[in-house]
Amino acid sequence: MNFVSDPKRDLIEAFTNEEEVKRIHDLEKIIDNDEDLNMRFEDIKKLQRKMVLAKSKGELKAYKEYKELYNDKLSSFNDLPIVSEYFDLLEEVDLVLVNVSKTIEEEINKKIL
Repeated sequence: MNFVSDPKRDLIEAFTNEEEVKRIHDLEKIIDNDEDLNMRFEDIKKLQRKMVLAKSKGELKAYKEYKELYNDKLSSFNDLPIVSEYFDLLEEVDLVLVNVSKTIEEEINKKIL
């Protein structure tokens, strides 16, 4: 048995035990196993590649057409409740990580200075 605390491990464990993080993992499993969602996502990625290629070739008309299609498909994809919840949770968790990181940095700087 190891009775010595490991702050890094404790922080990771606390973070992964948060309900939002658990829900993200649950949603990822659902999304990964949903063939329709995966096909929609692949369509979006294909349009994104076409957009980038058209822009790099200077084909502005094609780029605008692909961008319009891309935005429409992305919007309808994001309007799906499961996808919307997933992205909202990712944003929320990312904000928590940024704040934790800032707090740790501030505390380290206090000790150093």
